[in-house]
Amino acid sequence: AEASAPEGTVTMMFTDIVNSTAIKPNLGRFEGEWNQVWIERYQRPHHHILRECINEHHGFEVKTIGDSFFVAFSDPVRAVRCAVDMQRRLLETGLRIPLPGNPLLEIRIGLHTGPVVRQGTDYVGTSVDKAARIEGKAHGRQITISEQTYAMIQGQTPGLNYQSLGEFELRGLEGLHVVIMVDYGGGASALDDAIDDTERPLEELTHVEAPSQSPPPPPPTSSEPAGGGGLQWSGSLGGGRSAPSDGTSESTAVGTATA
Repeated sequence: AEASAPEGTVTMMFTDIVNSTAIKPNLGRFEGEWNQVWIERYQRPHHHILRECINEHHGFEVKTIGDSFFVAFSDPVRAVRCAVDMQRRLLETGLRIPLPGNPLLEIRIGLHTGPVVRQGTDYVGTSVDKAARIEGKAHGRQITISEQTYAMIQGQTPGLNYQSLGEFELRGLEGLHVVIMVDYGGGASALDDAIDDTERPLEELTHVEAPSQSPPPPPPTSSEPAGGGGLQWSGSLGGGRSAPSDGTSESTAVGTATA
């Protein structure tokens, strides 16, 4: 049975295919031809795989926008597990794209947990905006989540590790927001997202707040060891790789934790 639309505090997922605009002109001689090839060869199997995962993990498909999905979950653990399955299954299909090196088709996924308002079959609110911005911080093959989602899943996702990509300003939202990457063993992206990064110092975080109806307080900056489920900071992201930015600030400091 299909999942019903969750209410109240919801975990929202946004997905997107990486570099789809650059891929399409390589599929045919003119726009009508390449769009048709794109739909048949890539978009249709992509949609099938993602919808299988959404149904298996009891997600509610809010809508699709081109190659992107907007999905809502009542359970943040199911949402994270769904995102991992999406990434793994898509890579396993071996869909190759006509770009230099013949790389695999890749997607990026972002998750955020917070209060939302139903508007017909859609959702509105700042939490929806934040989920979309969190997705925008991921590269291909990556899953990024907010600190609110991380706080809700700690200790409930054996086999997965988590790395903080740092604090970010997110377009249209006040303050700084921690973005965390889910390490599921998917490897590094073979595609260039062509997004300029701007680095900024990161103050150490020691605690992650769970979502509530009121805005979460800013993360503390104590240098004491992390406790209460916070991320443990340990070095920098391998290869000097940093998360993409939409023209906002970020840090290269990274923490790791196992939940």
